[in-house]
Amino acid sequence: MNTLSVNKRAIDSDELFQLINCSNGIYESTLIKLLQCNRISLESRLQTLENNKLITKQKLGKYFYYTNSFESNNLQLLDIQADVIQKLIKYAIFTDNIQLITNHDKQKEILVSCHSSGRTNFSTNEQLKNQANTLYNQLASTEKKEIFLEFVKNELTKFPMKISAITNKVNIDYHTSSLDTIEILAIPNAEYLPIIEARLDDFSYKKLEKNTQFIRDDILVYIKSLNRFYYFDKNQNRQYETKKIGSIWC
Repeated sequence: MNTLSVNKRAIDSDELFQLINCSNGIYESTLIKLLQCNRISLESRLQTLENNKLITKQKLGKYFYYTNSFESNNLQLLDIQADVIQKLIKYAIFTDNIQLITNHDKQKEILVSCHSSGRTNFSTNEQLKNQANTLYNQLASTEKKEIFLEFVKNELTKFPMKISAITNKVNIDYHTSSLDTIEILAIPNAEYLPIIEARLDDFSYKKLEKNTQFIRDDILVYIKSLNRFYYFDKNQNRQYETKKIGSIWC
């Protein structure tokens, strides 16, 4: 893993507790990657929660936290999902709200509200850029300027994302249950790609209600060992091919 992106967000106590409470066990190092926060500040918040007997601290190689109970297999699953968050930051895709849920198949998934820097990820139209800058500079107050910037962030570059993970090739029950968000599946290495590819399907003209097996073919895949995103594309023979992407928007 490359150098972590930290000190990017202030710690929200409610968000922190929600992640621990819903995790059934999460490493402290995973929390740092998810929250992109300072370790010293995080440890202070964790100590307060522990002193108030809201969370419990234990060690399995590394320190982890939980509320009522823990499952050791969740520790690695959540850690690889946190790696996705760190990779997204490299593409100037930042997180606003982070929530951990347990889906109908009792799998842990991370729901993220993201926003992106158009300056980094989109081709710049210099004329429009100059017009926008002119309008911004004409605003009379700091309050109006902040409203303008918030509108740009929320209306133009904000989007939801769901991050899941699989780490067991023998018993894979992952499948697509919704098309409401961008979907990213994290896997340990490239050996999982053929298994995913065999389950791909195009849901453009299909309903998801009874789907218990197939995975949407526009899913993004994050391979931990390579620290890269991949996607699937159909060739002329209607066969899926795996392609590496250098930008999340390419």
